[in-house]
Amino acid sequence: MKPPSSLFLILLLALPLAAQTAAVQQTEKCTIEGTVTRAGSGAPVAKVEVLLQGSQEPLLVTTDASGRFVVNDLEPGRYSLTADRNGYVAQKYGQRGKNRKGVDLILGPGQKLRDIDFRLVPTGVVTGCVSGEDGEPQPGASVQAFAFHYIQGQRQMIAAGEASTNDLGEYRIYGLEPGHYYLGASQKERHGTMRRPKGAPPEQSYIPTFYPSVENPKQATAVDVGPGSEVRGVDITALRSRTFHIRGKILWETLGAQPRRLVPAMLQRLEPGFDVVYRDIIGDAQGNFDLGGIVPGSYILTANVNSTGKWNRAWQQIEVGDSDLAGISLTLSMGMDLPGRVRVEWDKEIDVSRLIANLWPRHFSFLGVTSARVNPEGSFLLQNAPRDAHQVGLYGLPEDFYLKSVRLGDEEVTGRSIDLTGAGAPPGPVEIVVSASGGRIDGVVKSEKDEPASSATVVLVPDSSHRRESYLFRSTTTDQNGRLTMRGIPPGEYKLFAWEDVESGAWEDPEFLKPYEDKGEKVKVEPNGRVTRDLRLIPAEAAPQ
Repeated sequence: MKPPSSLFLILLLALPLAAQTAAVQQTEKCTIEGTVTRAGSGAPVAKVEVLLQGSQEPLLVTTDASGRFVVNDLEPGRYSLTADRNGYVAQKYGQRGKNRKGVDLILGPGQKLRDIDFRLVPTGVVTGCVSGEDGEPQPGASVQAFAFHYIQGQRQMIAAGEASTNDLGEYRIYGLEPGHYYLGASQKERHGTMRRPKGAPPEQSYIPTFYPSVENPKQATAVDVGPGSEVRGVDITALRSRTFHIRGKILWETLGAQPRRLVPAMLQRLEPGFDVVYRDIIGDAQGNFDLGGIVPGSYILTANVNSTGKWNRAWQQIEVGDSDLAGISLTLSMGMDLPGRVRVEWDKEIDVSRLIANLWPRHFSFLGVTSARVNPEGSFLLQNAPRDAHQVGLYGLPEDFYLKSVRLGDEEVTGRSIDLTGAGAPPGPVEIVVSASGGRIDGVVKSEKDEPASSATVVLVPDSSHRRESYLFRSTTTDQNGRLTMRGIPPGEYKLFAWEDVESGAWEDPEFLKPYEDKGEKVKVEPNGRVTRDLRLIPAEAAPQ
């Protein structure tokens, strides 16, 4: 910040004390200015919503006809910016690609940041037609565009867009980020499961099919969608195949509580890289169901019913081979109320009522997270937790604190994991021990030209013996000056990596990390320790092919 001029000081001294204070405060306000243009052409983009988030309430401004935006009267501090407009990929400032993190802006007193530029990438479109083996259009088919993303250290196919075919079998999926996609089509069940007469030939149905006409997504042909492009003629010929039935009954653990109404359930395919919700099931008033049109594979059958404010859940993994499955029993039961307490292992003050305890079940995508706010004296009650294996977490810890250990009853659990699959009450309350002796890492990331690297992704990776414990991984992005800070780190041995461009979560995949091992900087974090490291940026072109 420039020193005030002599004239300003003379005028300031002539003001009353209150006015002097107000004038000084005014000089401490900050400003952010920038423009939004279209990537590639550089043309200004108007009506872009720029969201500013930081210590104050979120602030939204809109670009003018020249693509310019200005945010005045900001308090000093850390801020993030996001630009969003229909027809373009939403972008955080400093974000290098999809599933990448942006960079926060650090504003000092009176600082004015100019030339904060966004280059928005136009979204793409995929169109085509779905037809049967006889060439007849398939109206009402669901078509999804899948892309690979890292989920818990594994690359999986996740739906990025969806559309339904019209009466001509045509579909149009819009709003796609540039990238490679795999298109899959599935027919919605129109009449439910129908009885077949005796002597009828084996049942055949249209099955989920990937472009151009394969059942296995690993054999599908990728479709390349460029910025602002419309890829036409991505036609899918749906396959018919021998299919089978799953028959069973949805039961209630307490027979007297069994309602005389239909119970919904869901069957989802579990093959690696196959994230397609396959079929919804509705049993009859007695809970009986008969689901046809099922191709061989691994599935999970789930049911969730809210009765008198309590969730009753059931799930079962099943394998469909070359014959029908019968006698499947899916028993709904209420979850478990798990009491607990947070114990702070330090004399520093902490408002535990700001903390939220949670349980992440093994079958998270089906069961969801169980959460509870911690009471001022440290107690909490996790209500109706599913009977599954869970990982214990604690949200809202101050920056120098970390979750040190978890006990269930009289025993300390490893990996923060507790098992509630057994019947009856848990062996004891859960105790979460919190420590304020977390370590801190500071540093600067520099490029090969020895220049500060802004918006670099810095990842703290635990030593090889602890890499299955995902909660030990930490990541951040460098600010506009290439600086990084990590706080509240559990004591231990780690490696630090700084990537110019890396997909979020990729570092939890051992196969991805293997070629980069020699580029990591070893660090040892002691209780209350502070480590300073200058890191060399791993350039994007260094990524193994």
